[in-house]
Amino acid sequence: MLVGKGIEQAIQGAVAPWMGWTINLQTSKQYGIPRGLPLLTGFVIHCEVTEESVSA
Repeated sequence: MLVGKGIEQAIQGAVAPWMGWTINLQTSKQYGIPRGLPLLTGFVIHCEVTEESVSA
């Protein structure tokens, strides 16, 4: 994704699809992430909450 692009463009190109996909019903049930959130946002929040619970 970096070929012929700056790092910022490459990051945007990688992030954009993940922000367009959303949490579906199955993923919501499996991970407890609210349905309809962008996939990237949902999993970042999920991992943060999981990390906090492990660290506590």
